Amino acid sequence: MAFTGGQGRVGDGQYWAIMLAVVPVGIGQSIYFLAAPHMAKTWFPKHKGFSMGITNSGAAVGGALFPIAFTEMIERRSFRAAVGLFAAISGTLAIFIVWAAVPAPTFKRREIGKKSSVSSWWPERAFLSWTFRVLTMAMCFVYLGTLTVPFYIELWAQKRNIGVNEDSIHGQGIVGKPGDLTVYLVVILNSCQLPGRWLGSTMCDYIKARKVHCTATLANAVLIYAGWLRSRDFASAAVFAGLYGFLLGIMVSLPVNNVQEVLGHRTELFGQYSGAMYTCAAPFILCGAVVAGALVDSKLNGITGAGIWAASVFLTGGLLILVSLLIPDDTYKFDEQKMEGSLGTWTSEEPTTPVQQISGAQAVDDENRQSCTV
Repeated sequence: MAFTGGQGRVGDGQYWAIMLAVVPVGIGQSIYFLAAPHMAKTWFPKHKGFSMGITNSGAAVGGALFPIAFTEMIERRSFRAAVGLFAAISGTLAIFIVWAAVPAPTFKRREIGKKSSVSSWWPERAFLSWTFRVLTMAMCFVYLGTLTVPFYIELWAQKRNIGVNEDSIHGQGIVGKPGDLTVYLVVILNSCQLPGRWLGSTMCDYIKARKVHCTATLANAVLIYAGWLRSRDFASAAVFAGLYGFLLGIMVSLPVNNVQEVLGHRTELFGQYSGAMYTCAAPFILCGAVVAGALVDSKLNGITGAGIWAASVFLTGGLLILVSLLIPDDTYKFDEQKMEGSLGTWTSEEPTTPVQQISGAQAVDDENRQSCTV
């Protein structure tokens, strides 16, 4: 990225080269994002939510420091130097992460089986469950709107004349270029994700994860309708950014808790099920950013439409999470031992040893028919 983006100016670099640089970055981030909370909770089986919340909080710390540090680095040095420095920091942390990412010795690993089989990597049986289907659809809608406010809150503030320019007009004695304070809205938003990620996940040790997630998602939808449309000065915008960041922290940290909740004690399936859910939701987070950008560019007041779009998909996602709570949890149904004519598939509790090799089993020949008595 440091060598493909030019000096970071509009029109610098080549699009294909930038895309080629960010693809491995995205793959690496997705692996860290999913594996980290899973590793942490294996060490704290009685406090899974707390441990997953602590792990997820790291992203909020980085999100709070990154915008200011990156902007300052570009101004003092260059875009290339800023990207190179942060790449070096990320690489150093990656070495530590790989060293520390070890599950607890008591963790029961899932038997992979035949590596060429699709079912070894993709949990086909998961999507036989209506609970998992609805929960996955809910996450798709939630991720459609996740990036809209963080991406466009600065532009939204500038278009509404919120920031240094607005405060100077009101005689507060702040002098500077218009929009000087808008970057702090991003910092406030990301900083407030920290308590949201930790508290929301910790609450899941005592309350159903989907109840917490549903409440936060619906509340954030209402907040966007109110704050995005009604904020008129920097103080109200800062309050909106803080509340939104807190609720967003809960929203983005709880999908893994939702999967853990529906799986129950079957922790060995967590990676496969949560990976499948994120794989289904990933295209939607990409499309959501594109839709929001198109709304911003297509109309004079498109920034307002982008906020309404985010609130609407959050509302839909929250209602779908509620539906997943109301229907019976049927994920266990498809973990039963496979019987002739049934939909059940392999489970880790299902015997894989031939019955003749089981202690106490004796083969008996009864009128040219083989039967087994235990």
